[in-house]
Amino acid sequence: MRNLYLGTIVAIAAIATPLVGQISEGKPSVFEVVSVKPHLIPPGQFFFRSAGSGGLHATGDRYEARMTTLEWLIMDAYDLKDYQILGLPRWAQGPNAAHFDITAKAAKPPTLAQLREMLQALLADRFQLTRHWDTKELPVYALVIAKGGVKMRKLPDDEAIPTFAMRP
Repeated sequence: MRNLYLGTIVAIAAIATPLVGQISEGKPSVFEVVSVKPHLIPPGQFFFRSAGSGGLHATGDRYEARMTTLEWLIMDAYDLKDYQILGLPRWAQGPNAAHFDITAKAAKPPTLAQLREMLQALLADRFQLTRHWDTKELPVYALVIAKGGVKMRKLPDDEAIPTFAMRP
């Protein structure tokens, strides 16, 4: 067994009607204006976020996230992987999780660290998110050389490199 650091996040939230609010100025770690609206997905449809398709970025002083979930927001705000998040409510889990459109404006263009702080504050304010960091012991696999030695061979220079591709 090996210790693996996991961020455990407990979220207690309600899906609300569109929210627009102002947060007091003077704090560099909060957005000035935030709008969180449910993004309704037609029945039978769902969306996946593949690695690299999301990403945390702001354009100037504006942050926008379309068709995002609570889990994706947490991953961006705390720089976590999906397997590091535990304790989400049922409506926030899986490909059919509740989706949101978020638009926010900062006082000035934020750095990546400031943007993460602002998202953390947004999650606490709008989703009543609380977090708890924990270390959890999980099983892991170890890649070891078998008793008979290495069975892999060096690929000859004239042999094509195997590839994997998917068709649409």
